[in-house]
Amino acid sequence: MKNIKSCESCGMQINEKENIEANKYCIHCTDDSGNLKSYDEVKEGMTQLAIKLLGVSPKKAKEVVERNMHNLPAWKK
Repeated sequence: MKNIKSCESCGMQINEKENIEANKYCIHCTDDSGNLKSYDEVKEGMTQLAIKLLGVSPKKAKEVVERNMHNLPAWKK
């Protein structure tokens, strides 16, 4: 059975094998060195994905992404 967990930055499920050095962030939320990208970079990528997958307006996608990111461990304040 695969060990699957969620990225602490975007919430996507990630497989441990895809996870750079057992990091807590997925490959989409990290740079080439495995470091977490900035909040704005992650938010932009997630917003574009939401527009494409959910078929919503950019404004609605941004609202959904910001609401969800606020609840994830990487961005809780």
